[in-house]
Amino acid sequence: MVPLAWAKIYGDDSLLVQGYDAILRWFDYMDAHSEKGLVVREEEGGWCLGDWCFPASEEKEQLPEAFINTFYYLHGLQEMMQISEKMNNKLPIRFAEREKNVKNAFLDAYFDPETGDFCEGRAAGNAYGLALGLGDERTKKHLVEKYEALGRFDTGIFGTSMLLEQLFSSGAAARCQLCAAGRYCTASTGIEAARRRTAAASRARVRAAFFLRNPSQQPAAADLGKGQYPDAGWNPFGELGASGKRGKAGGVEPCARRRGQGAHNVIRKLGVSHYIKEKEK
Repeated sequence: MVPLAWAKIYGDDSLLVQGYDAILRWFDYMDAHSEKGLVVREEEGGWCLGDWCFPASEEKEQLPEAFINTFYYLHGLQEMMQISEKMNNKLPIRFAEREKNVKNAFLDAYFDPETGDFCEGRAAGNAYGLALGLGDERTKKHLVEKYEALGRFDTGIFGTSMLLEQLFSSGAAARCQLCAAGRYCTASTGIEAARRRTAAASRARVRAAFFLRNPSQQPAAADLGKGQYPDAGWNPFGELGASGKRGKAGGVEPCARRRGQGAHNVIRKLGVSHYIKEKEK
């Protein structure tokens, strides 16, 4: 997906040329983790996430992992046709056959021809189907009607973008007026958790500024694990931010969480002057 997007936006096929063989191997890998056309497993001892970070109040709306995994496999097979055209490469015959088999398996497992719905219309199931060019007018109609009535997201991190794309393409996004559901935002980060992190980051920035001006009072590494600095895992250099400019939103970055190396300990080990020089670079 990334090399193709790069080629479309910048007119530069170099990433496709460089990655073409690896892309072909990725499809073989996905096929090796499939059963009867559906991607059903990861590595042994691993797991299939599918879509995730659904709102806490919408757990019942989660979609089957194999549905999400197979969607991306089939989506990739469709894009592979575009890639081959750009590369003037003739795909092996097995790819056309594979796309046909995966599409049929996907429809057999998740599409109801009686209703026109994917996965009984749960979450963004119909949006996924439409994104593949599958389903029919009923599928689109049911998707829009559902979210006009619901008025909120019940989707995970992938389904949210998939849903919005389909609502905008059908001109129905404004009518649905979706908002976040329950206690958590569907953009993967809980609102309450975000508030806690923001507060912790603010405390870390204040302490960092103090330690930078008063290096002799920096805490010892042993003190970091005793609860005096509960947010020590956050980079106190956030007041500068990744750009090196003070006051930038999102400047607080996760510290490298190596054993015995809390954020304030980083200052102590590197030294204040060393840190400032590195930032100036």
